[in-house]
Amino acid sequence: MRLDNTLKLGNKLFLSMLFLLCFYHTVKNLKQRLILRNALIFSTIILILSSLGQLPHMSLLTLRLRLFEPYIAIFNALVIIMMLPIPKTGKIFGSIILLFIIIQPPRVEQVKTVNTISEIDNKINAFISPGDFALFENSAQASPAKAGERYDKCSRKDRSHWLTYLQKDLGVKFFSQIGDDAHPFNNLRHMYITNGLYKGEPLGMDNEIEFIKLLKDWGVNKACIWSPTAKGFFDDSRYFKLLGKSKKYICYSATYGILPEVRLSKGGTGRLIDEGPFSFKVFLENVSEIQTVTINKNYFNFWSAYDEEGNQISLRKSNQKIRFDTANNGYIFFKYRKGIFLNLISLLAISFALLFDVFKRRFYPPSQKTTDFTRG
Repeated sequence: MRLDNTLKLGNKLFLSMLFLLCFYHTVKNLKQRLILRNALIFSTIILILSSLGQLPHMSLLTLRLRLFEPYIAIFNALVIIMMLPIPKTGKIFGSIILLFIIIQPPRVEQVKTVNTISEIDNKINAFISPGDFALFENSAQASPAKAGERYDKCSRKDRSHWLTYLQKDLGVKFFSQIGDDAHPFNNLRHMYITNGLYKGEPLGMDNEIEFIKLLKDWGVNKACIWSPTAKGFFDDSRYFKLLGKSKKYICYSATYGILPEVRLSKGGTGRLIDEGPFSFKVFLENVSEIQTVTINKNYFNFWSAYDEEGNQISLRKSNQKIRFDTANNGYIFFKYRKGIFLNLISLLAISFALLFDVFKRRFYPPSQKTTDFTRG
């Protein structure tokens, strides 16, 4: 790794390491030398890992590591100050001056807000409508490809974090669309396409049968994509027809028969009612014998189900869906267990964000410059 690249990747961190190294050779105390050596080793590891962004699957990790480089540099500088042969008050005074020099005031920019999604993409509602179950192609910052860089890159200003609000604004359901950043960590990453890839391979004839089978099984009736690879796939597919192009997406409609969201193995009908993030109902009709019911919702062990008499129903997973057995008509009530500890963490995070916002507004008035939030 060249010196100029190192300075570019971690300027402050690299300079702090040089000071650590020089100071290490002047210190005779064994305990102090041990602390300095450990700080040097840790800083070197972080600096090396931060320079590996060109390797496959490493770009996301390096982006995260680079966020910590300035703080590690501050820590290194504080270590040196605390070991200087000066009075304690001088060390404290020097540390405060260092923090004022290194830590810059937060940059405050007014974020552009919108009232409806149509202000971002005013044509998307012409192709999807309430009740649709739509596949939206994901966009990734880091390559999810299995081999190098074989994936379609997108401009960050074109597809961004606003997409998740589309479900609420237009009354549609998404088929496993999880935003920009989280795709390497999603345990359902085999259920969506990202930058023209399906399961890490370019979408095409080799994986068409598996991919179409997945969409049919879940009852996906619309697909909105952006990448050239995905466009070529859907243009050539006999299972989809082109609807049109919105500001940000190319939209297609399925030509195969759409299966219902609630399926019964031996006749009868069912439908979902009062769907929310933590609860929903299933209403069953014309059930005359015990049979298997499959619901188009992802199974997770925090879900529990009860019949109208309050009896708990055993749930199991089948192709990632919720499945159970019953012989009764009427309502089945589903509830998702809420984690008190997770709620407490969320409350603390929201409280901190509010306090930080109050601090910014009081001490750093917003500038006139605005940032378009569609850039992500």
